[in-house]
Amino acid sequence: MRSSLLLVFFLSLSFCCFSQSKFSNLFQFSYIASSGGGDGSIVGLKYIGSVAAGEHITAGAGIAHDIWFDNRIRTFNFSSVLADLRYYFKGSGAGSNFFFTPGYAVKVSDRSSTGFNLNTGLGSKIELNSQQKLMVGLGFDFHNVQDEGFKRTFRGVTFNLGLVF
Repeated sequence: MRSSLLLVFFLSLSFCCFSQSKFSNLFQFSYIASSGGGDGSIVGLKYIGSVAAGEHITAGAGIAHDIWFDNRIRTFNFSSVLADLRYYFKGSGAGSNFFFTPGYAVKVSDRSSTGFNLNTGLGSKIELNSQQKLMVGLGFDFHNVQDEGFKRTFRGVTFNLGLVF
């Protein structure tokens, strides 16, 4: 798990260093409470770099590390590669938005799991100052776990809190 977290940290740091002003960077914390299909909860960190694709749409890619605390079996670790698509209702990449973030967890260590994941819902970007914005979101999350010969599914309500810079 330590190597997964270090990978996420160094990749997000390198993305931040090489980004330009026309791109936006989102560093986000997620908490997902189970609503069926599995016990426990998931916490995670995401980094997404995105670019405006018109007045109402942003598209991006990123990385994430999620930890599923399953009460019945054990803890699962996910290191995912993500795509991110957001539609801003008022345009200009601000205010309320719809987000769609599919990803696939890749095996980066012996303790990590693989599988498809999806996070979708409604969010809002709130301006803190001219360079930083607060991103909040509420939605639905789906994780499909493939690990050591078995498959499990986690579905839940997600709360996202992030910083856009």
